[in-house]
Amino acid sequence: MKKFNLISLQKIFNANTHDAFTDLQCVNNMLLLCFRRGSDHHSKEGMIVLQKRTLSGKLLDEYVFSLANTDLRDPRIHVVNGKLRYVSAYAKRYLHSTVCANTEKNEIQQQESVHHISENVFWECLVDAGNYHSIDQAQDMVVGLNWKYKGRFAEPYHWCWRTRWYKNIAYSLAYKRSENSLFLYQGEGLEVFKHLTPPVLSLEEHGLAYPNESDLIFLPNNKVLAITRRDADSFTTQLGMSDINEEGTIAKWEWQALSVYLASPCLYLLDQNRVLVAARYEHSVLTPLTEAHKSLLQYFGSDVERDAYVEGSLKTGLFILNINTQQLDFTLPLPSAGDNGYPGITSAENKLFITYYSSADQCRTQVYLCEVDI
Repeated sequence: MKKFNLISLQKIFNANTHDAFTDLQCVNNMLLLCFRRGSDHHSKEGMIVLQKRTLSGKLLDEYVFSLANTDLRDPRIHVVNGKLRYVSAYAKRYLHSTVCANTEKNEIQQQESVHHISENVFWECLVDAGNYHSIDQAQDMVVGLNWKYKGRFAEPYHWCWRTRWYKNIAYSLAYKRSENSLFLYQGEGLEVFKHLTPPVLSLEEHGLAYPNESDLIFLPNNKVLAITRRDADSFTTQLGMSDINEEGTIAKWEWQALSVYLASPCLYLLDQNRVLVAARYEHSVLTPLTEAHKSLLQYFGSDVERDAYVEGSLKTGLFILNINTQQLDFTLPLPSAGDNGYPGITSAENKLFITYYSSADQCRTQVYLCEVDI
């Protein structure tokens, strides 16, 4: 198996904020990086930061998306036919209301009530980054210029965790925690996103509880592959395979367990036989560190990122999935510790770029941008 190598790693500066949950795309040799920024992992005021960077990592522009009384999570950049189309996120809205209640003395007293609703939201790009044909022109384009908030897509509480576009149709595996179910959504745009029934993976039909974060990828032989995180019963990560016809309809899924626990999966097709999987994983004897890995961590990692590889620790790394045999092999650790993971992958000029986050430096949570030699 060809060895992968980490060429460079850049930490995206932040001022004591919790920067996490990344996505990465490339348009005309510009990197578009987005992530959530909040005061901590579960803070109620999360916003989305979208950055434009050169392939060398130089920051060119930045824009912030936010909604009042809302935590925006897991942002996604949607590039369709080489053009920037949407930015989306999962929004947890905190709704405040005042109710009147009788006290024991029969007095009317006002009490504030807070409840929340969770839904997918998106913004449409009205200025096309794909119309800029050189870096010099692109530098004059403000990333955030003419973004239009479009509101909700999909059903409330159906978390469309990652969306992929194939032949101008969007697909997503959305999970609903309260039903222990994973639904397939598709549509020609987010405005018309609809889910198919029944769920493609569920406790009721498959005996597998709490399927959640999922990614899918379309293969050259009219097949589609998915990886789904699970956080209940056996905690086995699931690999799904299905067929897709000329009309874009996906058939019944076949599921099997993978050998390694994976969270926040991001898939990238290397060739007709191999898929690159970037994810947070549980370190074990199945993910051994070679001497080359240890040298890489020594050079790029902080102290805790070098030393914390113990049984059961959660790390971020790269795996190769053999499409034909469904075998998953560990190939490269990415320096990470503490709260970490949630990678994005893109490519340009025969280079592979990956983002993720780690909490290694004095408990500071930062986004990392790295280049990997494949």
